Amino acid sequence: KKGVYYTPESITDYISNNTIIPYLLDKLGNKYTSFDELIESKNKKDMKEGIKMLDEIKVLDPACGSGAFLIKASEVILSLKRRLNYEIKEKKNFYDLKLDIITENIYGVDVLAGAIEISKLRLWLWLISDFEESKNEIKALPNIEYNLKVGNSLVGWLDEKLVQMPMNTPLTEKVDGIFTGLIAFSENCDGEDLKKARELLRAYKLTDYIEAYYILYKIYRRTHGLKAENLRSILETIRKSIYATVTPAFLDSVNAKIKLKYDKKNPPISQEEFSELQVFHWRIDFGHIILNGGFDVVIENPPYGNLLKNKEKLSICAYTTKDASEIAANFFERTMSLMKNNSYLGMIVANSICINKSASSCRDIIRKDLLNCRFALFGTRPAKIFGDAEIRVMIALGKKVIKDKKDPIYTTDAIKLTQETKDYILEHLCFESSAGLELGERSIGDGFDTSLAKVGNKTIQRILSKLKLKSSLVFRDVIVDKSKYSFELRKTAGYWLNALEKMPYHSTKIEKIYLVNELYRDFSIILINSSLFYLYWSTYGNLRDFPPQLFYKFPAPSEEFLKKNEKIIQSLKQEIESGLLASFESETGRVGEFRTAKCKNIIDKIDYLLANFYELTENELKYLISYDSHIRPNQSALIKLVT
Repeated sequence: KKGVYYTPESITDYISNNTIIPYLLDKLGNKYTSFDELIESKNKKDMKEGIKMLDEIKVLDPACGSGAFLIKASEVILSLKRRLNYEIKEKKNFYDLKLDIITENIYGVDVLAGAIEISKLRLWLWLISDFEESKNEIKALPNIEYNLKVGNSLVGWLDEKLVQMPMNTPLTEKVDGIFTGLIAFSENCDGEDLKKARELLRAYKLTDYIEAYYILYKIYRRTHGLKAENLRSILETIRKSIYATVTPAFLDSVNAKIKLKYDKKNPPISQEEFSELQVFHWRIDFGHIILNGGFDVVIENPPYGNLLKNKEKLSICAYTTKDASEIAANFFERTMSLMKNNSYLGMIVANSICINKSASSCRDIIRKDLLNCRFALFGTRPAKIFGDAEIRVMIALGKKVIKDKKDPIYTTDAIKLTQETKDYILEHLCFESSAGLELGERSIGDGFDTSLAKVGNKTIQRILSKLKLKSSLVFRDVIVDKSKYSFELRKTAGYWLNALEKMPYHSTKIEKIYLVNELYRDFSIILINSSLFYLYWSTYGNLRDFPPQLFYKFPAPSEEFLKKNEKIIQSLKQEIESGLLASFESETGRVGEFRTAKCKNIIDKIDYLLANFYELTENELKYLISYDSHIRPNQSALIKLVT
């Protein structure tokens, strides 16, 4: 209901390792191709430098939920530091290592207060699991509520730009008195920092207040008791004072990303309404990181669906992705703004980011901002990534690099998991460039991007390239409003696509298509039932629906080719129709089901014919015939067509 899906550990592990480790190796100058190679090098200098990098790394989950990614990122950092410390023979207490990680390296935001509380609890439990009571005095838990904040990650001030404006100082008489007490009883050099913070609060500058806020938080997160209570009181006073100042009008004045747009139907948003959006100002709460360029690693599983309310949509009207009907696209754009140059991204999101026309603006941002961006795309049949959740997802990985050109997005093919492959598939993902193979407004590669191609290997890339070359004529060109030459297709699909002149049942999911003549109709029927069209549908579709527009954009043969092959087209059309109708089980399901696997030998014959027109090689044809054979079996012996 809330667009929330709990991330499996296999996914958090894969994404965390494939962002944090590449970041570390990158910071070491990419002298090593893996962490193991760094260890085997015995280079103590690089190992010490690696520990320093891990000490300073800033990892963010801007939609952290109950903390699955935060815990896994913490575990990965701990594992790397332990191994490096062991190699340089430096003994470190595991509890102290963990304490450093959850106070210095890990940050999260979520709109649900309950989720943030669970995240904090999980991090505390992870910390104390290595506390040895017999060897240590009992310690108070660290204060990490300023690392993990409640708020709407999409709605708030992020830009570095500042306008100095008159403000009421948070340094009230009460706050000044608290400072006096804290300074009097300070230790460990805290006194000088406290004095500096108090002086900053005597000014009337927003920048000074944000700096004071961070200075005090650094002291607060490892204190406890009365001192911690007093520091928290000052911190909340400063935060409330700044948040009260950063109004919608203020954000408009600094031309922030949240710049609002109004019309007669949408009057200006009030400060109260603004607060109800659970606005989160990154420039305030994580200002010290934003001013340093941003986060080093961002890992997340943002919400899925068209979830934004009207006021939220108004508040992000300056986003490039404002018209995307998928909240994950907005998270992608916000995430890019939060990342430092040469930082690493890992997300698991709805695969609508890849295939929805409305998300094309998001894909443009990805091409512009990410280097070596990889999408791994999964269906929900036979097995699901998210247990029982009927959601098609993708894993996105990449490195943010400031550059002048757009880079290609590399994709897997459309992965249909089984329970057996689910356990090891992540270690065997293959990616290939999708550049130039986007499904456009009219055809493959026409210069527009309505859907990204799921490629995965050179063979699929070559097949799609050949379809692109044949796209001067597409089926949209031979479809008419009404004629006596029609066929019916089912607008939903799974392991097979079906089209017949007349379906043996009635359903709202059946669409009638009219063609200019009988030959184009017959060819359309055999084409849609083919493995070639199934691969095309898998490549550009959502692995559930079969919108007729996909068929309209498929390259059509010339009438000359159809006439030359008229007899075999008519023969195959009769064969596939007879086979499908014979396999139809009217008592199965709500309206009956085709057992299309029984017709696979006929489908293979069809693909032999299609290979001739679309100029596929023998190897490409073999690949096509066996494509997804784990879910599209041939239930009868392969009949070899002699041509």
